[in-house]
Amino acid sequence: MTHTLFIQLPSIGSEDNKPVDWALFSYDSDGQNQKIAGDTQCPLSDVMSKTSDHPDKRIVALVPGNDVVQTIISVPAGQKRHLQRTLPFLIEEDIATPIEDMHLCAEPVQEGKTRVSVVSHQAMQYWQQLLKSAQIDADWLLADSAALILDNQLNILLDSQRALFFCPGQAVINTEFDNLTFIAETLIEQCSSAGNDEAIKTGKLWDSHQLSETQQAAAAALTTQFEIAGTTLQQHPISNHFDFCCTQLHNWLKQHQNEMPHNLLTGDYRSSSKQQNKKAPKWRLLAITASACLLIKLAVDIGSGFYLNQQTVKIDDEIKTLYHELFPQDKRIVNVKVQMQNHLKGQAVHSDSSFMPLFGFMAEAIANLNHADNVQLQQLRYNDENQTLLVDIHVKDVQQLEDIKQFIDARNVSASILSANEEREWIKGRVKLTL
Repeated sequence: MTHTLFIQLPSIGSEDNKPVDWALFSYDSDGQNQKIAGDTQCPLSDVMSKTSDHPDKRIVALVPGNDVVQTIISVPAGQKRHLQRTLPFLIEEDIATPIEDMHLCAEPVQEGKTRVSVVSHQAMQYWQQLLKSAQIDADWLLADSAALILDNQLNILLDSQRALFFCPGQAVINTEFDNLTFIAETLIEQCSSAGNDEAIKTGKLWDSHQLSETQQAAAAALTTQFEIAGTTLQQHPISNHFDFCCTQLHNWLKQHQNEMPHNLLTGDYRSSSKQQNKKAPKWRLLAITASACLLIKLAVDIGSGFYLNQQTVKIDDEIKTLYHELFPQDKRIVNVKVQMQNHLKGQAVHSDSSFMPLFGFMAEAIANLNHADNVQLQQLRYNDENQTLLVDIHVKDVQQLEDIKQFIDARNVSASILSANEEREWIKGRVKLTL
């Protein structure tokens, strides 16, 4: 029998040692969800001891949906492979907070779009510290609003604290009861503008028995509002928001073999739990073999590289010695090839300017690109005081910017990508070169 422990963590900024809700679920003999244990307002440090009879349980930590922004973004053609690298640039206009302060999680791209969860690093560190202090190694960290997204149809949740709306292809909307009419009108208008084929004809309304009379009246008015627009809401009573989320997520785990979308434990926050690493043994032999081959190749490459590097240094010293003999007036050598060419053309390089060497590096880097004919130089700005060159350039993808940077860095010149923004079929980049 598979057991799953759900723990509702508090919002960031809550008082220390705030009690939590938890529930332990399993499947009965008929394969139906069954809550076998649970508690409300329980100290987080006591949860593991109260569920110690089930040591192999899966652990799902839920966090408040209003602390996590869930949105849909379009992914340009050709950027799917580099999604993690370009994701900050694609979403920064939708996020008011500086993007470097946020943790980004993207689902696999489907039909040119992906759902992205955005949460602050401060909140992630707060929740991880809570779990660590209670010696809890969670398998998944999910926004509780993720329970509405799983079946990808119109879902509305009403409880005594808030209202949640999810419409396929749209972000999750978290609102108060006073805004129900406005949110419903917005969703209905979006459905209508999508065309008849995509218009939502049915949906689910999950309402808690804890609603007040005023809230119940608002829920009834909401149902009528959707029916007038041609959308039938199927009403499903629930005991409370937390149990609803646990039931929905537990069903999903059963049907999808423990694969859970919208997990915030990615990147630097990846889980080290046994549940998430249970498939590792199947690949261990292959990983060991691949590692051994890689180490052998690396040793050969290092040996070859060391020899070639020694030869390069020797030849470079000989070239510089010869250059000083031919042109003793040049006290500084930046790029022997470029300076030599200029001397041969009768255009001696001035030792107090680095523009020509820097531009030479950029031109050489572009010439060595794949599909270099698709690259367009837009603007050059040189700062003689700092000896820096800013280059505005149009490329087809971010990888070309990375190739330019690596080419220049390999020549002992500092190169950095200051920006990379998508504009139609181009990536507008800005590269800074400094000697």
